Order: sequence, then C-alpha cells, then structure tokens
Amino acid sequence: MEHVITFVFHAFPANFLSGLDMALDGCNTGETPPALLRVFVERVGAENFETQKADFYLDGPKAGECAFLLARRLSDARSRSASMYSVWGRYMDSVTKLAQLFLFTPVREAFPAEAPSSVIQRDFADVFQRVLAVFSPLIVPVSASVPPFSPSNEAEAEMVLDRFVQLLTAFPHNAVLQPGSQNLPSLVWQFYFEKLSILSHGSMHYFALIERHFVRIPWPSFYPSERGIGAMDECLATRSPCCAPFVAQVVVRVMWKDVLTNYVHNELLPLYLSILFSVLVRIGSTASNYVKVRASMHDLVKMLSQRGDWSSVTPERAEELAKVVAVCLPYDSLTNPTDVVGVLQIIWRKICCFIVREPFTSVALLKQTAWLRTECALVLRGGATAAPPAYNSLIADVDALSKQHENLRAFSVVARELTALWSRISDAKFGESLVRTWNAYIDANFESPLVLMSLNTVIGSLNSDQVATALKVMENTIRAYFKRGRFSWAELMEWAQCPGSLTLAVRDYLLSVSSSNKAHPLMLTTAWFLKFSQPSDELALALHAFVTSIKPKHVWCEASFLLLIWQEVRWLADYVIAAHANPGSSLDDRLPFFMRWLSKAAKDESSFITNLITSKKTAHSPRLRAILTIVELYLMQQMMGESQLPRATENAPVLNSRIHALKEVASVKANQQFAAAFNIATPFFVQVDLHHIGSTPSLLLQCSRALFKEKFLIDT
Repeated sequence: MEHVITFVFHAFPANFLSGLDMALDGCNTGETPPALLRVFVERVGAENFETQKADFYLDGPKAGECAFLLARRLSDARSRSASMYSVWGRYMDSVTKLAQLFLFTPVREAFPAEAPSSVIQRDFADVFQRVLAVFSPLIVPVSASVPPFSPSNEAEAEMVLDRFVQLLTAFPHNAVLQPGSQNLPSLVWQFYFEKLSILSHGSMHYFALIERHFVRIPWPSFYPSERGIGAMDECLATRSPCCAPFVAQVVVRVMWKDVLTNYVHNELLPLYLSILFSVLVRIGSTASNYVKVRASMHDLVKMLSQRGDWSSVTPERAEELAKVVAVCLPYDSLTNPTDVVGVLQIIWRKICCFIVREPFTSVALLKQTAWLRTECALVLRGGATAAPPAYNSLIADVDALSKQHENLRAFSVVARELTALWSRISDAKFGESLVRTWNAYIDANFESPLVLMSLNTVIGSLNSDQVATALKVMENTIRAYFKRGRFSWAELMEWAQCPGSLTLAVRDYLLSVSSSNKAHPLMLTTAWFLKFSQPSDELALALHAFVTSIKPKHVWCEASFLLLIWQEVRWLADYVIAAHANPGSSLDDRLPFFMRWLSKAAKDESSFITNLITSKKTAHSPRLRAILTIVELYLMQQMMGESQLPRATENAPVLNSRIHALKEVASVKANQQFAAAFNIATPFFVQVDLHHIGSTPSLLLQCSRALFKEKFLIDT
C-alpha cells in the first residue's frame, strides 16, 4: 500500500487521477484496502471539504475530473450489482468525503457571485446534475421494485444521505437565490419526485431514511410552481404511501401565504388552490401521514381555511376534487372528524359554495351538487352500521343550507342527491335503513324545505326498478307536508313531480290491488297522482277498479281513501253531465256498479263470532260507512229510471226522493254521533232546485271534513 501511496502523490496531482481510478476499480472486488482511501481523504483535505486544508491541494479543474471519474466508477459498480452496498459499504465513508471535495471545490473557485440571478440558477442546475451523477447510484432505486440499499446497509446509507444533503446545503448559490427561483428545494423536490419516489416495493425503510435527511433542506424557500405542486399531488396519488410523511413535512414548511400572495398569478390561482387542496386532502385524510408535524399541519389548514377565494375553483376542478375527497377522506368525516379533517371539510365547503347565505348562481349549484354527491359517497363507505347516523347528519346539513337558499326550486337539483344515493346501494337492508332515516327526518322536520324539494325529485332520482320505494317515500312526505302550519294542495301540486317516462309505471303500481301496494296502499300519493295526471279513460277505469275492489282490511287511512272516492264520484258526475250535452248518450255502467259497491261497503256484515275469530278488519269504520250511506242515498235520489241518465240540472224532477231514508239513517242510535255529516247532507237532499248529481263531490267532501279532521281534506 505504501508503494501505491507514494506513486499516487508523487508529482501531485499528475498521478492522482490514475491512482484514484485504480483504487476505485479495486473496490468492486474488495481488493482495495479501506485504509488506502482514508489516506486519500487525509492528504487531499477531504475531511472538511468547505475549507480545504491539505498538503496536496486539488484545484477546481482537477477536482472536476475526479468527480467525473468517481461518477463513472459508481455507475459502473451499480450496473454490476443491484446490491452494491454489500461490496462498497466499507468504503462509503471515504468515498462520500472525497465526493464532497471533488464536487464542491470547482464551485467554490468559480462561483459567479456577481452574475444575474438567471445565470446563477442555470449554474446551480448544472452543479446539481454533477452532484446527482455521483450520488444517484447510491440513493436512486434500481427499479420500481428494488431499493438501492437494504435495511442491513442502513448505517452506510445514512452516511451517504447525510453527506449528500450536507454538500447541497453548503453551495454558495443558496445564499443568493431567492424563494420562488430554481433554488435548492425546487431542484431536490424535482429529483425526489422523478427519481426517488418511483419505488413501490420494499420501500418503508428507504423512504423513512430519505425523509429523515431531506427535511434538512431549506423548504421555507420552496415556492412550488403549478408543475411542482402538481407533482406533489401525483406523488401522493400514484406513488408509495410511504412518500406521504415526507411530502407532509415539506408542505408544512412551505410559506404558503407568501406563495399564494406573491408568487402565483391571479389567473392561475383557482387552479393552484384546487391542486393544493387535493394535496392537503391526501395528506390530512390519514393521521399517520402527518403524525410528526400534527400541530403544524393543523395550523396550516386552519390558516388556509380563512382565505376568501376558495370559491374561485371552477366546477370542473371541483368535480375532480370530489373524486379525491370521496376516496380519501374517512367516511365519518362529517360526524366524527379529526381536527385536521374538520378544517379540510370547511375548505371543501367553501370550494363548493356549500355555506349559508352563498349567493345563488348556476356555478354554485354545480359545485354544491358535487359536494353533496361526494358526501353521499362517504356515507355509503360507512356501511350499514355507520351510515344511518352519518346520513342523518348530512340531511340536517343540507336542510340548514336550504333554509337560507334564495332559489329552492333550483336547489332541488342539489338536494336530489340525498335520495339518489339509494340507487347506488345493492344491499336491500342497507338501502332500507337509509330510507327509514330519511323518512324519520322528514316526519320530525315537516317544515323543512326538503319536504317540497324531495316531492319534486324523489321519483326521478331513483332507478326505474325503485318506483315502489319512491312512491312510499312520497306517501310519507306528503303526510309530513300536511302537518305544516301552512299548506295547500295548490302548492303541493306545483312541487310534486313524476317524470313522463315513469308515469305508466307509477299508475300501475298505485292503482293495482294485486301488486305489493295491496297490503299498504299509498292512497294519499294516489290522490296526488290523480290530480297530477291528465284525465283519461284508462286512468278513470283504473281508479274505478281500485276503489270498488279494495277490501276494508287494506284501507289503513280512511281519510285518504275518501279522496279517491271523491275523485271517482267527480269523474262519474262529469261523465253524466257530458252525456246530457250529447243527445243519445246512455248511462255508463260504472255508475250503477259504483252504487252497488256503495251499498255493500256501507254495511257491516261481519258477525260477532267472525270478529272474535279474526283480528283483521272486515268492514269500514262506522263514520266512513255513514258517509258512504249518505252518498249512496244521494245518488239514488238523482236516478231517473233504468238506463236513463241521472238528474244533471237544477230543478230537474226528483222521481226517487230519499230524504226520509236519510232521516231514518240519521236517527239510528249508532249514527247519532255523526249528526254533523247528516246535517250537512240534508240541504243537498232538500234543495233540489240547487243540487243534482254534479253536487255529489261537494257533498262527499263536506261530509268527510265534518267527520275526519285530517288537514289534507281541508284544502281539496
């Protein structure tokens, strides 16, 4: 070894380059003694590369040649073996010290301190590439699945990274280049993203070590460009999850207030903010990502949440962000958020204009819809157990905003997402639990704007095979509406809608006693649908069949059943009046059939024994039977003989007065409690100069209001 040392340093530096090459070549086989390289370090003054004090001084050009040689030898060693640390590990102390000296000396001697910033930036970029040429074989992954060193070589790798960062931070460019320029942190970030973050397997030990040393870079002077922050987002989205803690360390160190105020152009700010939010969501969604900087992360998002320009993010970008939020944020981020996620939700609301007293615009509606669709997706991720309370909280959230909204009809487009999410659930029990949650909220909050808005959208928001669910919700919602202090069928009809493509399916469900509607018919919804639909023979026949065939045990709400009978009577009366206007028209078979049904439905033919045997309802209630009896008698009074059209004009002769029969029925002890209805009916029977078959709907409705107090009868 002494002979080699004498040769290398004889007539220095004439033989140094060839001697160094020979020594490095021997490192590949382990033939070079580590002590030889330590002598090199000592004699050229590489122990302290910044203030070189040595017996053998390397000038800038010669040091540059040595750096080039070292880069070539390390690259060659890397190409020979992916596990070069197992061979070169014992030389790393000396090799990295020499690398620092070889790379720093040319810069120290030739640094253009007085040059313009653009020149210094270009020079620093060149210097950085020379540094990477030497250190990349030691720290860049061999491939996406092979790290440059294993956990067993961590001590040597720690040394390499320590000296890599030490060298980078020592360059004089750092004292000159301003934040926002192509400075050290911007170059390091680009290197990290393009070369280091590609590792996807066996990465935990690798990224932890990178993070430990790279945080020493002066990140406060890093002003990420749009491309730079986009790389952050891509890194978090597509690279190893082990990258996230380091990215978090960088993000909390950036002076974002200065970046956003002084560095980003106004026209680019909405896009920049959207990418920044995506980065924050990807980091903040998992506490382990920022566990080392928890307080700083919270302070950062809190500071950013106070900005007033988040709403400048475009609807298109909001849609892209919605995909990130739906996947990244915890499913309980509304009901049980961490401190960081809670603030991120505030920012997300601001982006999507989902805040109270937000001015109404078409852009705001688009973003509000994106917000709500995203939150619904989070609810679904919670599963059958966690979803109902989260869903209830979300409904309340939308309700609070709707109460302040200046255009509820437009906001219905947003609110429909609350029911549209049912169409994305394949588990029937899960879906039913959310429907129950919705119905319970509407029942308890009947003054909510959601009542009318859901009537407007619920049928159209679901799949065509969910018509039954939509109609059951309609029934519940209409009943909730009539609990209000102020209500009217006119207002309800303005809001409640059914898409034309589903009208036939809705009719078939509501007016069929053989469907699943049989056991619990949705009569109030049917009453709405009959008002909503254009009259037709098919609809009239369907209603007639429904009213005259339904069994008492299935009439669970007699007041709403009376609305259907009222509509039936109205259409029958209209037909008679129209027939009178067309000479030669005959009596419609529906009227006699309906009268026979009235006669049967008005009676209780069940026996005491039958009532004991079965608990099922076999007859209508006494008050409903009283009304049906009154209507039956009134229609009988209007009849003019077999096959003749009934009375349809004032002062038409009465051939079959039933006033005495009415009095007899009213005098029955069981009917005395319904005297109010009989008193209302009496003038209809007596004042034949005013009343005829066309008065039947009014008679029925007034008697119904006298005996039934449901509000939906008041305004019919």
